[in-house]
Amino acid sequence: MSKPKRVTNGIKYNLTKRSDSRYYQLSFTDPRPADPSKAQIRLSTESDTLAGAEAFADDYLMKYVPGQPKNKLTVADLIAATLQHKANHQKRDHAEKSRNWELRLRDKFGSWDHRDLTADVLEDYKSWCLGAPVDEHTSALRRRWTPIQQTEVERTDKRGNTYSMKLDVIAKATINLDLALLSKAYRDANRKGLITYRPWIRKYGKKELPRRTGTVALTEFDAVMALDPPAPVWLRGMIHIYNDDGNRASELRKVKVGAYQSIPTPEGEAGLLQLDASITKTQHGRTVPLSKAAHELVKQCIVGKGADEYLFTRDDLGKGERQVLDFRKTWVATLLRAGITRKILLHDFRRTSVGDFEEAQVSRGTGMSISGHIDPGVYNDYNVQNKKRLIEAMRTKEAWQEEQRRLMSGLPQAPAMEELMAAMQLQIEEGLQREGKLSAQVEVLKSVIKSMEISTDLAH
Repeated sequence: MSKPKRVTNGIKYNLTKRSDSRYYQLSFTDPRPADPSKAQIRLSTESDTLAGAEAFADDYLMKYVPGQPKNKLTVADLIAATLQHKANHQKRDHAEKSRNWELRLRDKFGSWDHRDLTADVLEDYKSWCLGAPVDEHTSALRRRWTPIQQTEVERTDKRGNTYSMKLDVIAKATINLDLALLSKAYRDANRKGLITYRPWIRKYGKKELPRRTGTVALTEFDAVMALDPPAPVWLRGMIHIYNDDGNRASELRKVKVGAYQSIPTPEGEAGLLQLDASITKTQHGRTVPLSKAAHELVKQCIVGKGADEYLFTRDDLGKGERQVLDFRKTWVATLLRAGITRKILLHDFRRTSVGDFEEAQVSRGTGMSISGHIDPGVYNDYNVQNKKRLIEAMRTKEAWQEEQRRLMSGLPQAPAMEELMAAMQLQIEEGLQREGKLSAQVEVLKSVIKSMEISTDLAH
């Protein structure tokens, strides 16, 4: 497919799409080439639609400066500059990047002009690394590369069952490292003004895990708080604040005693925690109110501590008083003591708290200011308890539909109409018969009354 020549910025160009290529190619002639042998320029538009290719061509040619350098920049030149920069700054990944370049990339792309490395070529490289089979749709370039065969290994699962699986000779994570090296080399050269062309380098994305929707039931929370002997005071205090305010565990661990404030109110003393922007994930400071139970636990945690000491500390490990960091083992042991065998993450309290704010009809702005959310969309995602209302709405709709079906079932259908008509005809006939019997009885009564009247007259 091709597009008739167009002119942008005084440069005529063509857009073509080969049968073995996914994207349109832009080709044009430099009007003032520094080297006549390199006047013809061809590059990928990274677009599979004609409209997208035209937009790329217009944007590229409007920024294009005629006059190409006599010595072309190869892919090896760009990579060499990037690796030298890593060596000069003693980057930890310098050795690994250099090894990957020598093992796989140099012999394939090292001598190429940097403009010849397109997205199509990189897709071929990824399929080659994964050992994909060669078929009639495989490009001519990839056919020239020696194929890599997948290896088959045996694995054993947790139940002792043996199964076989195919392993990629080159893992996707390693391929991403190769693509990252190429991407950085082109990006660095572009920032230095050495090149204007950069290929679209698409890495393999991470496997998207299902979003967790766990929450903590009120009975489970009460079971943890009612343990005998009780859990450590620092653990109960942190769990109470997690459950009440939905704060992040990473933020609460960094709170110091100086962040605590006590404010008198008509109902009694109230407690607040003033979180500094330096310890919050969003870099926004906020004030966290404490429930009465959490306030009592916090007051126990600050006994004997200075303002610069951490609020939540522990000394139950035989290493002296120190900041609470990772307490997952303690948390799991506490759940088992409370008779809770299912997995409860600390972040489940955050979802629970947001849902409780919504159920209690706390305004969304107030709830977000307490939990530390700055995006209403994310706040709504944490409100997983909203599903309960959705389920209740569906139950209400189902009940309404059943009621409609019941009402509809009371109306006669076509087969039932005939039966109804027959029953009505029978009732009519029975009524006529009853009317006939009644009329006969009436006539007898009339005759009796008339005879009585006659006898009365004779008596007079």
